[in-house]
Amino acid sequence: EMYAMGTLCFIVGIIGNFYHHYLLQQLRQSSKNAVTTKYVAPKGGLFSYVATPHYFFELVGWLGIAMVSNQLNVYLVFT
Repeated sequence: EMYAMGTLCFIVGIIGNFYHHYLLQQLRQSSKNAVTTKYVAPKGGLFSYVATPHYFFELVGWLGIAMVSNQLNVYLVFT
């Protein structure tokens, strides 16, 4: 049971991380065509709620690894 939950948590974390990195990549490509460069906050995904959702999903992925390994020291490293 813990193995399945950890695997699902890891997959959700990786997919969310890749998706938000894709959104950041699209932002960088669209700014190359602009005449003036200025900071623009990313839109889409969880960027409207937090500044760095890709870091959040990376932590979710690491939590999945900790759940699959089911070792106390991995949980301590995660915290």
